[in-house]
Amino acid sequence: MNDITPSRTVGYMTPEREMLRRIARDFTDKEVLPVANELDPKKEAIPQSLIDQMGELGFFGIVIPEEYGGAGLGAFEYCLVAEELARGWMSVASIIARGNGFYRSIPFEGEERLKRIRLMAQGKYLGALAMSEPEVGSDISSITCRARMAATSTGAPSPTARTSSRSSRGRRAIRGSATPR
Repeated sequence: MNDITPSRTVGYMTPEREMLRRIARDFTDKEVLPVANELDPKKEAIPQSLIDQMGELGFFGIVIPEEYGGAGLGAFEYCLVAEELARGWMSVASIIARGNGFYRSIPFEGEERLKRIRLMAQGKYLGALAMSEPEVGSDISSITCRARMAATSTGAPSPTARTSSRSSRGRRAIRGSATPR
């Protein structure tokens, strides 16, 4: 009745994608799980040696274009790797977003920007996002606060933006950072 022959490739799972998933799975089983079982209950940080290994495997540059030192793959491949890493330790899975998700927002130009993207693909220069807003928590899509670049009080445009945040209560708890425009 059903004379459809199943192919070797089911859906999007090509042999190359299966290999990528197998690499991530083996890494998770051999390297991530033993560390996670020890450090996660204590809420400790991911060891730098584990981050370095992830960089060597190319996990921070999955979606970064090849011309910038990444693998030039897509969201499907990113998800395959992230899913395997999350099976071992969610913190490890989420840290690869700091390379793959931030390479477009590096604030430099020219060769300096390219250098930093290449480092990002290796896991040696990672972005970070810190946000919080009342009634929003960590749901970045619900932020209502707006920022805009504007002239300084002297009327001259500024090449950088300074952001301030409070790290704890008290007058001296306010911290700032400058971001190139």
